[in-house]
Amino acid sequence: LALWGAPAVAVAGSLGVAVLMVLLGAAFSLVPVTLLSIISADVHPVAVGLALGIFKASENLHLAVTHLIVGHLRDVYKSYTIPLLFLSCLSSLGAVAAMLIYAFRKKDDAFDFIEVADHLTPLVKR
Repeated sequence: LALWGAPAVAVAGSLGVAVLMVLLGAAFSLVPVTLLSIISADVHPVAVGLALGIFKASENLHLAVTHLIVGHLRDVYKSYTIPLLFLSCLSSLGAVAAMLIYAFRKKDDAFDFIEVADHLTPLVKR
């Protein structure tokens, strides 16, 4: 969705910013739900908690850092165009990363959360 935002800003000006905001809103609402569903369906049940913890930690890091960068860009450029272009670039990078992960993922060669969970289980049972 966010791939269409940058050309829309270049072509339509302020109307493009409105289109970009709608597309980013749709992306920001759909991506976390989709990723949580994929994690729950794709990871072994023993390691779902670890996988969701890693996901939420990275999401919280993103929420802490990205707002500071967007606020700084807004203060420097006195416009929402550059911050929204920054967010659309991040969304595009995320889409490319998701496609690459999907393209090169193999079930048997994937990172094994079960091995990590097996090492953590004795610590939890104490």
